[in-house]
Amino acid sequence: MTAVHLSLPNYSDRVLSAITSNSILSELDRMVEETAYHVLKYGDLTTRGDYEVFGRKLHSQYPCIEFPGPEPWVC
Repeated sequence: MTAVHLSLPNYSDRVLSAITSNSILSELDRMVEETAYHVLKYGDLTTRGDYEVFGRKLHSQYPCIEFPGPEPWVC
């Protein structure tokens, strides 16, 4: 499944709690891990563009993951 069609992960309660309480830094490692497993299981991201599309979708849904960098969804 390409990035355009790849759904966003269903995060654990632990990660969702950190997202909703705006304390994602406390669970960022866990969020990255759960995202990686989701992409490996359901995705077929083969190009940089695929990862950019997925990153934009993730950032759009969870703006609390924004960090300073070249793009808001990249740290």
